[in-house]
This record gives sequence, structure tokens and C-alpha cells, in this order.
Amino acid sequence: MRNPFHTDPRKRQARSIDRLLVEASRPTPLTLRRFPATYRRPVVMACAEPLTEIAAVLRDDERLVSADLVRRVSTFLTDGSTSPLLRGHAGRARLAACELAAAVACAPPMPTPLRLKPALAAGRPGG
Repeated sequence: MRNPFHTDPRKRQARSIDRLLVEASRPTPLTLRRFPATYRRPVVMACAEPLTEIAAVLRDDERLVSADLVRRVSTFLTDGSTSPLLRGHAGRARLAACELAAAVACAPPMPTPLRLKPALAAGRPGG
């Protein structure tokens, strides 16, 4: 039976990037926020273009993205001890986001399956 709460990690990271960019672009009053933000808005907005590219590649089912790259994206978005995105330096964060976007963009497209002749597909020789 399929677990309805398990989602594809690629899609989950793409949605996380979208939510981060929306939240950073629309400031909310501090009284409406349950928890303080762990990021600085100018830093996130400096990384908006590469993050959008990363999300687009993660959403594309025709691209092969390794589990290691998805882990690197997750670390960039969530690890406060190592991620320049959360440490607050816009220049370093943008550079790291551009490097990550370049690595994700180099993901090759999925190979197209070979099409067999109808006779070979049916198991008849000499088609």
C-alpha cells in the first residue's frame, strides 16, 4: 500500500524553495509569526535566481538528479551551521547557490528508451 505522506524528495525540496522565496519576498508583521525567521530576507533575495533554477530542475521529471545533489540542496536550505544561506552573508550565499545551481543544471536528461520494431516486441523473429 502506498504511503500518502511520503513524497518525492525532489518535489519536496522544490516546494521548500518556493515557500522560502514567497516568504522572503512578502514581509509579515512580527506579531503574526509563531517562530522567528532563521534567514535574512536580503540574503534569500540575493539567491532568488539560482534557487528558482534549482527548483525548476528538481521539478522536471525528465532530468536525472542524484540523491547526493538532493541532499546538498537540502543541506543548503536547512543546515544552519554550514549553509551560507542561513549564516547571513549575501555574497557567499549567492556564490554557493550559483555553484549548486550549476551542479544541478548539469544533471543529464533521462535516456529515451529504445523502441523495438513491432515484430521484435511481439517475440517474432525477422521483423
